[in-house]
Amino acid sequence: MAFVDLLNVMNWTISTSGDIHVLGHSDSSGHKTRVSGQDDWSAVVTLAATGDVLAIVQGTAYTFHFDEDGSHQWTGQGMVESIETTIPVDDGGIITKTINIGGDGALTETGGSGTAPFSSKNGDVEWEALP
Repeated sequence: MAFVDLLNVMNWTISTSGDIHVLGHSDSSGHKTRVSGQDDWSAVVTLAATGDVLAIVQGTAYTFHFDEDGSHQWTGQGMVESIETTIPVDDGGIITKTINIGGDGALTETGGSGTAPFSSKNGDVEWEALP
């Protein structure tokens, strides 16, 4: 299967984190020591709900491709943890859907600075179903 564009993306953000363990031991003279654990990533994608059918399903894993500007991309497998719909009744604004993605494994960067969080208001987000 090929990557499919998410339509009407308004913005997206990728956050990375490290599982840092803090501990004290007999050789630290009572001072805390930090030990690096596993890295993790998550993403939030907000799109305008314009009546297009959202083919992404909560609780399903996909490969996601985040494109900042054509030369900086991030790709990783993740599971859709939740899909939220916001209806701004008070001002009649744009109805939006927010897709929360939990990373499953490594996030691969091509180009870019390697700093987090990554975000783009003009970038593209694509998804591909896992086999």
